[in-house]
Amino acid sequence: MSLLRRTQIKASLLRSLNGVEENVYQAVDEKTKTMNKKKRIVRKDGMMNISFKNISKKKRRFFSDLYTTLLDASWTFSVIMFSTSFYGSWFIFGAIYFMICYLHGDFMEENLISGGKDWIPCILQVDGFASSFLFSLETQHTIGYGSRQTTTECPLAMLVVSIQAVIGCIIQAFMVGLIFSKLSRPRNRSRTIIFSNQAVVTQRNGKLCLIMRIGDLRDDNFVLGTKVSLRMIRRKISQEGEIYQDMENLKVTPDTSSESCLFFVWPLDI
Repeated sequence: MSLLRRTQIKASLLRSLNGVEENVYQAVDEKTKTMNKKKRIVRKDGMMNISFKNISKKKRRFFSDLYTTLLDASWTFSVIMFSTSFYGSWFIFGAIYFMICYLHGDFMEENLISGGKDWIPCILQVDGFASSFLFSLETQHTIGYGSRQTTTECPLAMLVVSIQAVIGCIIQAFMVGLIFSKLSRPRNRSRTIIFSNQAVVTQRNGKLCLIMRIGDLRDDNFVLGTKVSLRMIRRKISQEGEIYQDMENLKVTPDTSSESCLFFVWPLDI
Protein backbone atom coordinates (compact mmCIF):
# COMPACT_ATOMS: atom_id res chain seq x y z
CA MET A 1 0.00 0.00 0.00
CA SER A 2 1.46 3.35 -1.03
CA LEU A 3 2.29 6.10 1.43
CA LEU A 4 -0.33 8.40 -0.13
CA ARG A 5 -3.03 5.77 0.35
CA ARG A 6 -2.07 5.30 3.99
CA THR A 7 -2.21 9.05 4.58
CA GLN A 8 -5.69 9.25 3.04
CA ILE A 9 -6.98 6.39 5.19
CA LYS A 10 -5.49 7.96 8.31
CA ALA A 11 -7.08 11.34 7.51
CA SER A 12 -10.45 9.67 6.89
CA LEU A 13 -10.28 7.87 10.21
CA LEU A 14 -9.39 11.09 12.03
CA ARG A 15 -12.36 12.90 10.43
CA SER A 16 -14.66 10.07 11.47
CA LEU A 17 -13.38 10.17 15.04
CA ASN A 18 -13.74 13.95 15.18
CA GLY A 19 -17.30 13.66 13.87
CA VAL A 20 -18.16 11.09 16.53
CA GLU A 21 -16.62 13.28 19.23
CA GLU A 22 -18.58 16.32 18.00
CA ASN A 23 -21.81 14.33 18.03
CA VAL A 24 -21.04 13.11 21.54
CA TYR A 25 -20.28 16.64 22.72
CA GLN A 26 -23.49 17.97 21.12
CA ALA A 27 -25.54 15.22 22.74
CA VAL A 28 -23.96 15.94 26.13
CA ASP A 29 -24.52 19.68 25.67
CA GLU A 30 -28.20 19.20 24.78
CA LYS A 31 -28.66 16.84 27.72
CA THR A 32 -27.01 19.39 30.03
CA LYS A 33 -29.32 22.15 28.78
CA THR A 34 -32.35 19.92 29.34
CA MET A 35 -31.20 19.09 32.87
CA ASN A 36 -30.57 22.78 33.61
CA LYS A 37 -34.10 23.64 32.47
CA LYS A 38 -35.51 20.99 34.80
CA LYS A 39 -33.38 22.18 37.74
CA ARG A 40 -34.13 25.88 37.16
CA ILE A 41 -36.51 27.30 39.78
CA VAL A 42 -37.38 30.44 37.82
CA ARG A 43 -37.31 30.32 34.03
CA LYS A 44 -35.84 33.14 31.98
CA ASP A 45 -39.32 34.38 31.07
CA GLY A 46 -40.05 34.99 34.77
CA MET A 47 -42.38 32.00 35.26
CA MET A 48 -41.86 29.60 38.15
CA ASN A 49 -40.70 26.08 37.29
CA ILE A 50 -42.35 24.54 40.34
CA SER A 51 -45.33 22.18 40.44
CA PHE A 52 -47.53 21.67 43.50
CA LYS A 53 -48.86 18.20 44.24
CA ASN A 54 -51.09 16.55 46.84
CA ILE A 55 -52.96 19.78 47.59
CA SER A 56 -56.55 19.37 48.70
CA LYS A 57 -59.26 21.37 46.89
CA LYS A 58 -56.72 22.87 44.47
CA LYS A 59 -59.26 23.52 41.68
CA ARG A 60 -61.71 25.04 44.13
CA ARG A 61 -59.04 27.44 45.38
CA PHE A 62 -58.28 28.60 41.85
CA PHE A 63 -61.98 28.95 41.07
CA SER A 64 -62.54 31.09 44.18
CA ASP A 65 -60.12 33.63 42.65
CA LEU A 66 -61.59 33.37 39.16
CA TYR A 67 -60.45 36.78 37.89
CA THR A 68 -56.77 36.17 38.66
CA THR A 69 -57.02 32.64 37.28
CA LEU A 70 -58.40 33.95 33.99
CA LEU A 71 -55.81 36.73 34.01
CA ASP A 72 -53.02 34.14 34.17
CA ALA A 73 -54.64 31.95 31.50
CA SER A 74 -53.41 31.84 27.91
CA TRP A 75 -54.72 34.19 25.23
CA THR A 76 -56.33 31.27 23.41
CA PHE A 77 -58.37 30.33 26.46
CA SER A 78 -59.26 33.99 27.09
CA VAL A 79 -60.54 34.52 23.54
CA ILE A 80 -62.56 31.28 23.73
CA MET A 81 -63.96 32.34 27.11
CA PHE A 82 -64.78 35.80 25.74
CA SER A 83 -66.67 34.39 22.76
CA THR A 84 -68.38 31.64 24.75
CA SER A 85 -69.70 34.04 27.38
CA PHE A 86 -71.44 36.21 24.79
CA TYR A 87 -72.71 33.44 22.55
CA GLY A 88 -73.87 31.46 25.58
CA SER A 89 -75.88 34.38 26.99
CA TRP A 90 -77.43 35.11 23.57
CA PHE A 91 -78.41 31.48 23.13
CA ILE A 92 -79.81 31.01 26.66
CA PHE A 93 -81.94 34.15 26.61
CA GLY A 94 -82.99 33.43 23.03
CA ALA A 95 -84.26 30.03 24.21
CA ILE A 96 -86.13 31.70 27.10
CA TYR A 97 -87.82 34.16 24.71
CA PHE A 98 -88.70 31.28 22.43
CA MET A 99 -90.33 29.35 25.28
CA ILE A 100 -92.28 32.41 26.44
CA CYS A 101 -93.64 33.03 22.95
CA TYR A 102 -94.36 29.34 22.44
CA LEU A 103 -96.29 28.99 25.69
CA HIS A 104 -98.22 32.17 24.88
CA GLY A 105 -99.29 30.67 21.57
CA ASP A 106 -97.47 33.14 19.30
CA PHE A 107 -96.20 30.35 17.03
CA MET A 108 -99.62 28.83 16.34
CA GLU A 109 -100.45 28.83 12.64
CA GLU A 110 -103.60 30.89 12.94
CA ASN A 111 -101.81 33.54 15.00
CA LEU A 112 -98.90 33.75 12.55
CA ILE A 113 -101.30 34.06 9.58
CA SER A 114 -103.30 36.87 11.18
CA GLY A 115 -100.16 39.04 11.19
CA GLY A 116 -100.94 40.63 14.52
CA LYS A 117 -104.34 42.08 13.57
CA ASP A 118 -106.40 39.93 15.93
CA TRP A 119 -103.56 38.63 18.12
CA ILE A 120 -101.06 40.54 20.26
CA PRO A 121 -97.82 38.51 20.63
CA CYS A 122 -95.34 38.78 23.48
CA ILE A 123 -92.60 39.96 21.13
CA LEU A 124 -93.32 41.53 17.76
CA GLN A 125 -91.73 40.08 14.61
CA VAL A 126 -90.69 36.83 16.32
CA ASP A 127 -91.78 33.69 14.48
CA GLY A 128 -89.19 31.09 15.52
CA PHE A 129 -85.96 30.41 17.34
CA ALA A 130 -83.82 32.32 14.83
CA SER A 131 -85.77 35.53 15.39
CA SER A 132 -85.73 34.89 19.17
CA PHE A 133 -81.94 34.61 19.02
CA LEU A 134 -81.69 37.87 17.06
CA PHE A 135 -83.97 39.60 19.58
CA SER A 136 -81.71 38.37 22.40
CA LEU A 137 -78.64 39.72 20.61
CA GLU A 138 -80.28 43.08 19.90
CA THR A 139 -81.51 43.40 23.48
CA GLN A 140 -78.21 42.61 25.19
CA HIS A 141 -76.22 45.07 23.09
CA THR A 142 -78.97 47.69 22.73
CA ILE A 143 -78.84 47.48 18.94
CA GLY A 144 -82.57 47.96 18.43
CA TYR A 145 -83.29 47.69 14.70
CA GLY A 146 -86.87 48.82 15.35
CA SER A 147 -88.87 45.80 14.20
CA ARG A 148 -88.62 43.46 17.22
CA GLN A 149 -89.83 44.66 20.60
CA THR A 150 -91.74 43.42 23.60
CA THR A 151 -95.39 44.23 24.23
CA THR A 152 -97.35 44.63 27.45
CA GLU A 153 -99.11 41.36 26.74
CA CYS A 154 -96.48 39.29 28.59
CA PRO A 155 -95.05 40.74 31.83
CA LEU A 156 -92.67 37.76 32.01
CA ALA A 157 -91.01 38.78 28.75
CA MET A 158 -90.56 42.32 30.08
CA LEU A 159 -88.93 40.92 33.23
CA VAL A 160 -86.54 38.71 31.24
CA VAL A 161 -85.53 41.68 29.05
CA SER A 162 -84.59 43.71 32.14
CA ILE A 163 -82.65 40.78 33.62
CA GLN A 164 -80.74 40.26 30.37
CA ALA A 165 -79.83 43.95 30.23
CA VAL A 166 -78.26 43.74 33.71
CA ILE A 167 -76.48 40.43 33.07
CA GLY A 168 -75.22 41.67 29.69
CA CYS A 169 -73.65 44.74 31.33
CA ILE A 170 -71.94 42.54 33.94
CA ILE A 171 -70.56 40.13 31.32
CA GLN A 172 -69.33 42.95 29.10
CA ALA A 173 -67.67 44.82 31.97
CA PHE A 174 -66.00 41.65 33.27
CA MET A 175 -64.70 40.43 29.92
CA VAL A 176 -63.58 43.85 28.65
CA GLY A 177 -61.80 44.49 31.97
CA LEU A 178 -60.12 41.09 31.73
CA ILE A 179 -58.88 41.66 28.17
CA PHE A 180 -57.67 45.17 29.03
CA SER A 181 -55.80 43.88 32.09
CA LYS A 182 -54.10 41.18 30.03
CA LEU A 183 -53.07 43.74 27.40
CA SER A 184 -51.67 46.12 30.01
CA ARG A 185 -49.56 43.47 31.75
CA PRO A 186 -45.87 43.95 30.87
CA ARG A 187 -45.17 40.20 30.66
CA ASN A 188 -44.03 40.37 27.02
CA ARG A 189 -41.72 43.28 27.86
CA SER A 190 -39.19 40.72 29.08
CA ARG A 191 -38.84 39.28 25.57
CA THR A 192 -36.56 42.16 24.57
CA ILE A 193 -34.53 41.99 27.79
CA ILE A 194 -31.86 39.37 27.27
CA PHE A 195 -29.42 37.69 29.63
CA SER A 196 -26.06 36.19 28.90
CA ASN A 197 -26.13 32.46 28.24
CA GLN A 198 -23.53 31.81 30.93
CA ALA A 199 -22.68 33.36 34.27
CA VAL A 200 -19.03 33.42 35.32
CA VAL A 201 -17.14 33.51 38.60
CA THR A 202 -14.09 35.72 38.20
CA GLN A 203 -11.93 38.10 40.15
CA ARG A 204 -12.83 41.78 40.05
CA ASN A 205 -11.28 44.44 42.25
CA GLY A 206 -9.53 41.75 44.23
CA LYS A 207 -12.69 39.77 45.03
CA LEU A 208 -14.32 36.73 43.50
CA CYS A 209 -17.62 37.80 41.96
CA LEU A 210 -20.50 36.05 40.22
CA ILE A 211 -21.07 38.08 37.05
CA MET A 212 -23.80 37.95 34.43
CA ARG A 213 -24.75 40.38 31.70
CA ILE A 214 -28.17 41.84 30.98
CA GLY A 215 -29.24 44.15 28.16
CA ASP A 216 -32.29 45.69 26.49
CA LEU A 217 -32.90 45.51 22.74
CA ARG A 218 -35.29 48.46 22.61
CA ASP A 219 -34.27 52.02 21.86
CA ASP A 220 -35.99 53.45 24.94
CA ASN A 221 -33.57 52.03 27.47
CA PHE A 222 -35.65 52.75 30.56
CA VAL A 223 -37.39 49.91 32.44
CA LEU A 224 -39.58 51.60 35.05
CA GLY A 225 -40.27 50.03 38.42
CA THR A 226 -37.62 47.33 38.04
CA LYS A 227 -34.99 46.32 40.56
CA VAL A 228 -32.26 43.70 40.32
CA SER A 229 -31.91 41.21 43.15
CA LEU A 230 -30.10 37.89 43.44
CA ARG A 231 -30.88 35.04 45.79
CA MET A 232 -28.90 31.91 46.32
CA ILE A 233 -30.91 28.80 47.18
CA ARG A 234 -29.10 25.83 48.59
CA ARG A 235 -30.03 22.75 50.52
CA LYS A 236 -28.99 22.67 54.18
CA ILE A 237 -29.29 20.23 57.05
CA SER A 238 -30.27 21.51 60.48
CA GLN A 239 -28.79 20.31 63.75
CA GLU A 240 -31.83 18.09 64.16
CA GLY A 241 -31.16 16.44 60.81
CA GLU A 242 -33.95 18.24 58.93
CA ILE A 243 -33.27 18.99 55.25
CA TYR A 244 -34.56 22.37 54.11
CA GLN A 245 -34.02 24.92 51.34
CA ASP A 246 -32.16 28.03 52.51
CA MET A 247 -32.54 31.31 50.61
CA GLU A 248 -29.83 33.92 51.00
CA ASN A 249 -29.78 37.42 49.49
CA LEU A 250 -26.63 38.34 47.58
CA LYS A 251 -25.12 41.78 47.34
CA VAL A 252 -25.77 43.22 43.88
CA THR A 253 -23.64 45.80 42.07
CA PRO A 254 -24.82 48.21 40.76
CA ASP A 255 -27.33 48.80 43.55
CA THR A 256 -30.80 49.44 42.07
CA SER A 257 -32.81 49.50 45.31
CA SER A 258 -32.92 53.32 45.41
CA GLU A 259 -33.50 53.83 41.67
CA SER A 260 -36.91 54.16 40.02
CA CYS A 261 -35.80 52.52 36.78
CA LEU A 262 -32.98 50.67 35.08
CA PHE A 263 -31.02 52.56 32.46
CA PHE A 264 -29.61 50.30 29.75
CA VAL A 265 -27.28 52.53 27.74
CA TRP A 266 -25.25 49.39 27.13
CA PRO A 267 -25.42 45.88 28.60
CA LEU A 268 -24.92 45.89 32.35
CA ASP A 269 -22.66 43.55 34.25
CA ILE A 270 -24.52 42.40 37.35
